[in-house]
Amino acid sequence: MKALTPELQNLIDKLLLAKEIYEKASSRIHNEPMTNQMKVLAERKSKFLTDIGKLVDVDFEEHTMGVKDRLKAAWEKIAIEVEHIFLQRDEGEILGFCIQREDELIEMYQEVLQSKDNELDVFIKFLFESQLAESRILINELQETREAYNFLEK
Repeated sequence: MKALTPELQNLIDKLLLAKEIYEKASSRIHNEPMTNQMKVLAERKSKFLTDIGKLVDVDFEEHTMGVKDRLKAAWEKIAIEVEHIFLQRDEGEILGFCIQREDELIEMYQEVLQSKDNELDVFIKFLFESQLAESRILINELQETREAYNFLEK
């Protein structure tokens, strides 16, 4: 098991946030295929977290509670933004918001993988590279959905 570094902690924080956003989006979108897509995305992020938990020493219940303390201002800002988007039920804007979250996750994976202070063992490095590749695929899927429904970028 690998100890939790600040970079890994930030990555886990962003994964937890993405999972929560996808779960909320799935309950707010009226388009059934998009609702199902959001549910699948939430499940994928949950699997990412489970896989990380198998290789990194982290108690997710304790970590989730700590996230709210560490990132209180950021979480509150994002929560307001998410609620505003979801209240409008603008699927195009929701997709754009989800794409932004995936972009942030990609940056975090790259930061963790490139960090000189963070020596990753082979298994963790492979896992993060796989999750990074899947996050890139997820962005493409979200962009394809946005294009298929003719949502304009905002």
